[in-house]
Amino acid sequence: MPERRTRLRARIASTDVTKTRGDNPRSEEVPRLSGKARWLAFLPRNMWRLTGADAHVRYTGPCGDTMDIWLRLSGDRIAKATFETDGCEATLACGSAVTTLVQDLTIDQASRIDQRAVLKFVGGLPEAFEHCALLAAATLRMALDEARAKQR
Repeated sequence: MPERRTRLRARIASTDVTKTRGDNPRSEEVPRLSGKARWLAFLPRNMWRLTGADAHVRYTGPCGDTMDIWLRLSGDRIAKATFETDGCEATLACGSAVTTLVQDLTIDQASRIDQRAVLKFVGGLPEAFEHCALLAAATLRMALDEARAKQR
């Protein structure tokens, strides 16, 4: 198993996420993601629909990417958080980051997670993809608001 992980890490590290937009040779290049962001994009954590969730929110950002976040609570703590998205690799990484960051936090502690916290967790993103962290943080905030409302 460790050998398989090593091969997978080598494959992910060597994958060139830099692409050109369209077939036009003059089109600008899409910036490359950091190593941790690529890792989270290729092997996202917590990416599935959570049955029996206490809160579920779907949000479509200005770029057109949609993210769903499900939260399951245990008292006032977040026992489980999962997500789904139809977005790009950066959105996958940010969804994975935000659901990992909130595990075992209270709703109030989790509400402090913002775009900067997500960007720090993924090791930064190129400026063209920073809105993906904002999408993840905004979706989380709405899910937390729904969870608070259901607790009352």
